Amino acid sequence: MAKMKAGEARRQNILNDLLNNDCCTYEYLMNTYQISERSMQMDIKELCRQGYIIKGIKAKQGYVLKKEETEEPKGYFEASDAQKIRKLFLMLILQNSSNGYTVAELGKQLQKYNHDGTRADIKTIQTALDELTEARMVVAIGDKYSISGNALLQLALTSSDAIELLNLLETCSKRHHHEQVLKQIQKKLTIALFNEPEDEDASPSAYVVYNKSFENAGKLESLLDELNQYPFEEKGLIITYQNHAGQVNTIPFFVGNVVYSVDKDQLYLLGECEGNRIIIQYGTINKIEIAEQRNCIFRNEFYRDIIDSMFSISVEEPVHVRVEFDHIFAIKEKLNRLLVNRPKASLTEENGVLYYEDEISGIYDFAAYLRRFGYNCRVLEPESLRGIMKESAQRIVDAYRQLEEEV
Repeated sequence: MAKMKAGEARRQNILNDLLNNDCCTYEYLMNTYQISERSMQMDIKELCRQGYIIKGIKAKQGYVLKKEETEEPKGYFEASDAQKIRKLFLMLILQNSSNGYTVAELGKQLQKYNHDGTRADIKTIQTALDELTEARMVVAIGDKYSISGNALLQLALTSSDAIELLNLLETCSKRHHHEQVLKQIQKKLTIALFNEPEDEDASPSAYVVYNKSFENAGKLESLLDELNQYPFEEKGLIITYQNHAGQVNTIPFFVGNVVYSVDKDQLYLLGECEGNRIIIQYGTINKIEIAEQRNCIFRNEFYRDIIDSMFSISVEEPVHVRVEFDHIFAIKEKLNRLLVNRPKASLTEENGVLYYEDEISGIYDFAAYLRRFGYNCRVLEPESLRGIMKESAQRIVDAYRQLEEEV
């Protein structure tokens, strides 16, 4: 077995600590392994992803491994290496063959999977085949190799088909007699397609990566390391920042949630100042001080739920929207792609017309999205969004009228 990397070894040790203790405190884990709070959270998240049921206990400021819920001991996560991936591809190639392949033929087939187009070494392929044969996953008949009846079947699913299936599961999983099974399929599809966590409760992290996967999140890690120097979850902050007009303001601020936009590569603090909900871009902050007041709004119901409703970074109250679209061109495909990131949205079809419904926070940005569909979409509700669309269309008409008058 390949030697574990430092992070993997540390997670193995953390797992052993959790197995041997009723509870491991945040302080113990950070001090024992000399890691930041964010690194500790990511280690716990990775262990949860591997199937361990680990819960954060706020009262004890620590983590607990639910041993009684674990049916059987699961081997610690071992990262895929080149040999495992090679075997996977060999089995995939053999599965799609009716007559089997020789070692030389497999070398040519495997070449398709090499980024540089080079053919795999015959000796390396033979070693992999010998190991697969010993494991009874592959059988040798003469000089040809075929997939064994003992091998697990591997099925391919295109991204577009997977998204269609995911959207279908969103509509049929509720109150279905196979609800729990369908939910599991839905979770696994979400991970495969978008690399999102399987269970929101599996990690105590309060941070949301808006619109994209965590792995693509630019400088998020370094920004969170800076922010985590302050106890914003429990305490109010005194923040000095520069507003859009270039003025420097100092305000008392209570953080409700923290959101990172991958598209803009920016971290945002959602929260309240003197009862008013506001957003502060972290990059505009000049100074942060810790206030005496306790923070009572962090991750409360509103600031948790607003994440699912945001069409852009916004703290507006969500409104129900209903829009009809002509079912032409690739409009349905575009709306299906939107549905993937909209947990409260639905799309139905009736008499050749598509109906999109959602709970939206940030309707001006949603209006900008709708404009790309031109006259092929019409806002049914709310009236405020319809007014925005009408006003935008009127400005376009007025601009053309002015141009005609000038001509």
